[in-house]
Amino acid sequence: MNSHSQNRLDSWDQRQIIYQIILTILVVLSGCKSAETDSQRYWTEKDREVLLKGLEDSRNQLHKMVKGLSSDQWFFKSDSAVWSIADIIEHLGLQEDMHYRELYILSLSPSQKDHIGKTRINDSKVSEYEFNPEKDKSDWFVEPLGRWADKESAIYQFNRSRDKMIEFVELTDADLRVHFTFRDIEDESDFRRVRDLHQIVLTTVAHTRRHIHQIERIKDQPDFPDMRNP
Repeated sequence: MNSHSQNRLDSWDQRQIIYQIILTILVVLSGCKSAETDSQRYWTEKDREVLLKGLEDSRNQLHKMVKGLSSDQWFFKSDSAVWSIADIIEHLGLQEDMHYRELYILSLSPSQKDHIGKTRINDSKVSEYEFNPEKDKSDWFVEPLGRWADKESAIYQFNRSRDKMIEFVELTDADLRVHFTFRDIEDESDFRRVRDLHQIVLTTVAHTRRHIHQIERIKDQPDFPDMRNP
């Protein structure tokens, strides 16, 4: 083999080595990018703070609304077809339990990132549920049935569930933006059809505040027992 041929072979070998190095670098970079995408968190510490503040503030507002109520005020109904304050607190405790179980179980499910773009924009809609004027019909499993004989028992049950919800939000490592819950609702514009787990907690807060407004309306009724003589 003459020197010219040997040089050509050496040059070809060098190019092959360079190509292999470039290919290896590309594969490594691709793997790093994939790992970066898989580990990307969508639920931020700011999101966590928003939920914790909402859970604490709404509970404090609720406590303030029912503080000092007498038994007559607690069980007062202007009509047999409407809820008393006792009914509302019982309902809130049941709904809190349901949302907690949903939050915990679904946080262990596989992530579904394809839904992120559809739900993230709905945070404000979820929070605005607090002021929704439409009267909802509660599902049978969260209807009040007079489970608690007195105010203290009902408040204890609500606080117990809210404490668990706060503890979960405070300590979880789950990305609440990549796990979702679904409802069988035909209206595609209804935000409740698909929500991420962050929005389930936002719903809990908005639901509590919605019923705080209901308690305010009950206490404002002219035949509500006198607050000055509990």
